[in-house]
Amino acid sequence: MSLVHHKVEHRYNDDLLANDGRPGYAADLYRDVMHALYDPELIKLFNEYTAIADDAKRKRHRHGYLAVLLGTLSLLLAAGLLVFATGKPLYEVVSNEVVLTWGTFEGAISLVAAVAGIASIALALGLAGQSKEQWLCARLMAERLRQFHFQSMIYRLPEIVAAAGPGGDKAQFETERALWMSRFKERFEAKLPAELGEVIDGPRADDFILYAPTSDPADCDIDKADPLVKQLLDAYEHLRITHQLQFANHKLGAQSGLFPSLPRAQAKLIAFLSFFCIGLLLVSDITGAASYIYQGSQAAMCCKSSTNVPEPRAERPRPAPDAPAVPAAPTGTDGSGGGTTPTQAAAPTPRAAAPTAAPDTDAKSQSGHVAGILHLAALCLAIAVLALRALEEGLKPDREVERYIKYKSAVQRVRDRFASAKTLWGKLDAMKDMERLAYDELCDFLRTHHEARFLM
Repeated sequence: MSLVHHKVEHRYNDDLLANDGRPGYAADLYRDVMHALYDPELIKLFNEYTAIADDAKRKRHRHGYLAVLLGTLSLLLAAGLLVFATGKPLYEVVSNEVVLTWGTFEGAISLVAAVAGIASIALALGLAGQSKEQWLCARLMAERLRQFHFQSMIYRLPEIVAAAGPGGDKAQFETERALWMSRFKERFEAKLPAELGEVIDGPRADDFILYAPTSDPADCDIDKADPLVKQLLDAYEHLRITHQLQFANHKLGAQSGLFPSLPRAQAKLIAFLSFFCIGLLLVSDITGAASYIYQGSQAAMCCKSSTNVPEPRAERPRPAPDAPAVPAAPTGTDGSGGGTTPTQAAAPTPRAAAPTAAPDTDAKSQSGHVAGILHLAALCLAIAVLALRALEEGLKPDREVERYIKYKSAVQRVRDRFASAKTLWGKLDAMKDMERLAYDELCDFLRTHHEARFLM
């Protein structure tokens, strides 16, 4: 299974012959110029910086994903408290004893939400930022090493051909190449943050050139029909131009799985999840609106039925059949009629009103819980969309896709120019354009990810 996976997966850095078996494969095709194509010292240094870059990239993504997760947790807990908070105190004193209440649980949730939010910001701006800086610096060094390797086929073409020709000394060429490498390392090693800053701020037009200016190779007495020159040009076309075109196609390819690494697959997954969450949010809003309309109609019906109940009429009490007649109250001694009797006629008592239906408190409580759940669901979905947006800002998949599409189109134009060139000067001019294009693409890559933030 691992053998099949090894055969079908895309292998990076084959252009430098850095993978197992590649030097032997290239030697069969370009035996006479292998001293220019295979540089063990450069490959060793390239692998060291690539390992640093890959490790820093993994750390940056882990810290970024964790920052988004903690930020999402903080907002979800805050949303839950916003919807279901009771406002009770943290504790109550009963019989001189401290009794914890539901407010204690709410306070604990508030504390966890605050800590998660602070940790999210600290990770996004702290550890994720540090690992991002290491990643970009190491990636800058590795890619400049790659450019240094292929630019030697342009700016040191006479030396390469002379070392491979009759009476040539390949050992002398390797000694000179070690000197070129020393100058390169003196410029970049321990100065990568400064070089990165220069790239971010905007490089000059000729900053892609890594070799000291010498006479133009096209002006030298070199025949394009020379088998050594033709072999070197074929090697450059295959290992540089075709490889970069295949790399761009790979980055723009499809990929399945829950955690894709290719930008186009990442962009599609984030877009799908965002659309799905927005759709659920719309359903939640519609459900909430329907719930409010239903509750309003029920309340209107209750009010209408209560107004239609007739008021009870008061009736005079009827005396019992065997009860003696009550004599009329005598008038007072002065004839004023203001006197009183020991007994008074019983005052008429109205009939008790018919009991009305009590409000359905259970139904109201249940509808209140439903409304709270719908509010919480809407907030959670909105927070999920915000988290996906933070992932998109941290990964920048859309800008990656756009950059690789432009790069692929530009490499195709360089390939066509190289293939159609009839002179050595035309071939070298196309090769220079390829190196300038590779440098510009590197600058765009570094600027894109330097601006990226896993911040909610």
